[in-house]
Amino acid sequence: QKVVEKEVEDINTAKLIVDAAQVNVAGEVNAASITTTDRASATMTINEVTLAQALMEIKSTKPKAKGIVLQEQQQQQFLQRNQKTKLQAELQPEFDKEQRLTSEKAQQEEEANIALIETWDDVQAKIDADYQLAERLQAVEQQDLTDAEKATL
Repeated sequence: QKVVEKEVEDINTAKLIVDAAQVNVAGEVNAASITTTDRASATMTINEVTLAQALMEIKSTKPKAKGIVLQEQQQQQFLQRNQKTKLQAELQPEFDKEQRLTSEKAQQEEEANIALIETWDDVQAKIDADYQLAERLQAVEQQDLTDAEKATL
């Protein structure tokens, strides 16, 4: 911890250093040619190693937990499928009964409609027959009337 604290202190107090090789080669200094370095790179490597070790530990322990979670999820899915199947088996007879009743009711309504149509056709035929009879009677009366008028003339 003392080493880490000292390196953190060095990072906080580090100053920007201009790369001398770039200054000599370029001949003049401009904003693009200045690079900054600090002592954080040493600290980063120590932290990176520690981080890498921590990641390796996490990776080695995590699959065990995933296996447990996956197994629990699979068991839960299996139980849900069983419950769904049982529920479907319980509700299927009721559903079938409702379907049967619905189809019977539809068939009865269709039969009632057919009977109503037949009755209407019969009534309409009687009306047509009465109309034709009335026309014939009227024609006969007119014929008799014209015959009577001819006789009087």
